[in-house]
Amino acid sequence: MSEENNSFEISRRKTLAALGTIGAASAGAGLGTSAWFSDTETFEGNTITAGELDLKVDWRQTYTGPNGTELVNAYPGGNGEGMDFECSDLESGDDLPEGVFGDQEHLVELDDVKPGDEGEITFSLHLCDNPGYLWMTLENIAQGPGETPEPEPEPDEGELAENLYLEIWKESDCNNELNDEEPVILGEGDGVHTDPVTLAQAKEELAYEDGMIVLSGDGLNGWNIPAGAASRTCFEGDEQHCIGVRWWIPETVGNVIQGDTLEFDLGFYTEQCRHNQGCAPRDIGLNTGDGGWEITDGPQTGTAMVQTPHAEWIEPSDECAWIAPPEEDGNTDANGDQDPQGTYTFETDFEVDLQETPAGDGPCKLKFDAATDNTATFYLDDQELGEITGPSSDPDKGFKALETFEKEITAGEHTLVAEVENAEAGGSGWDNPVGLLVCGGVACGCEEESSDQNS
Repeated sequence: MSEENNSFEISRRKTLAALGTIGAASAGAGLGTSAWFSDTETFEGNTITAGELDLKVDWRQTYTGPNGTELVNAYPGGNGEGMDFECSDLESGDDLPEGVFGDQEHLVELDDVKPGDEGEITFSLHLCDNPGYLWMTLENIAQGPGETPEPEPEPDEGELAENLYLEIWKESDCNNELNDEEPVILGEGDGVHTDPVTLAQAKEELAYEDGMIVLSGDGLNGWNIPAGAASRTCFEGDEQHCIGVRWWIPETVGNVIQGDTLEFDLGFYTEQCRHNQGCAPRDIGLNTGDGGWEITDGPQTGTAMVQTPHAEWIEPSDECAWIAPPEEDGNTDANGDQDPQGTYTFETDFEVDLQETPAGDGPCKLKFDAATDNTATFYLDDQELGEITGPSSDPDKGFKALETFEKEITAGEHTLVAEVENAEAGGSGWDNPVGLLVCGGVACGCEEESSDQNS
């Protein structure tokens, strides 16, 4: 049984023109857990890779414009009557039937959207065979001025995202309508927002999670649960799970959006539940190499620079990099480097936002791996976390050992400090570089995995 990502894509990327266009499509992100079976459902590439965890989607889309509410397209059965289908009823990728999007090339193509118009798509998600965690992806949001007609104010940079509103909810009856008892995932009444949410606002708030919206069992605050939170819901396999997505432009919007264009990708991503507690820390800009680290005290001070690792150091992951004090000669290679003996104080500031924690305020942990040359003592807000030494006491690891730190953390601003001691070189002509590697972030809502978990 392969552990490769199983990627199923029916995708499309949309363009809004003449007052805008609306489109839904997507590309599912990796989440840094490639060891788990996973699957991505997108509207943009029309490819399928079979796997043990298979996500399939059917949908029904309506548009309310000058002719009232009309059916745009539906799959399967273009008449849109009902959404009671099973995995065996659905195709995907290149196997989708000809004309699946009706008389248009892509899932959504609207070329004359005006104030007062709206649209809705109900997606029916099917996890074939095995249970999985589910995310909705909202990515690659971009807008432009299109053709600026005479009535639209200039300069025109494209204002459609600021005037188009978005609402996502968990559909209990898959009927293309938000009912009073159905929980809102993103939008007014989601437990965080008390007003409707624009696409521009959603883009800003979801940037932290790379556009990944966690879908929870009851829907409430689902968008707000971090990707690493154990409180996310494991959805059962071989069952139907419906998600409603509605967009609208208020009638009060004036000439400011005339001719503007808008595009974004909307899709779904799944990972297996079994053996996947999902508490990997989320990136908050803590990693060395992100540009937020300063050397505030020591023989050399200034903004830490990324350097080529020494041959004896552990190779960093793609998300992290070894850093060092700035060199007057601009050297960025630890091999052959000889930094002055002494203690170097590395520090970085970061923030844990309440709205980034599951359903409100935690609990959260600071979790990171670290390596150094020679010795580093870590502090969180002046509280000592512990010390690491390179090389490791294990002769088989040397400088290639990583140490893991965990510490409960509250919402607010924090400072992480590493005091790196650079000892005297071991001999004449020996390399003696200063190096620090930190890779991690904040994990919220992660509880110990129960022994009887069967998902």
